[in-house]
Amino acid sequence: MLAAAVGIAGVVAVFVGVLSIAEGFRAAMKVTGSPDVAIVLRKSADTEMTSGLGRDETRLITDAPGIARDTNGPLTSAELFVIINLPKRIDRLRCERTLSRPEPSRDSSARRCKNYRGPVLDAGS
Repeated sequence: MLAAAVGIAGVVAVFVGVLSIAEGFRAAMKVTGSPDVAIVLRKSADTEMTSGLGRDETRLITDAPGIARDTNGPLTSAELFVIINLPKRIDRLRCERTLSRPEPSRDSSARRCKNYRGPVLDAGS
């Protein structure tokens, strides 16, 4: 009788844990960006790393109808997103890091971006 109760309690504990993980995952997926921000990817690209748009494509997107504008022009920013290979501080072994930088000419569209660590990069650096 005691073994059955312990077994049922164990199953319930595992079930509650699985449901908690599922609910946390669901909540994490609900947290989305602002409804007025969009990321445009190249056809057949499934991530930012596999996408690449040239200047002509970014100009077409910038000039498209429906793009928000202010007094300075369209609120768009082509963003550089690359992987760089850097040594770690602890053991100097190489590791891959992502580097992203909004287009510097459109500061108003990147106003929500914050530089949490490291120097602010200037154009050409």
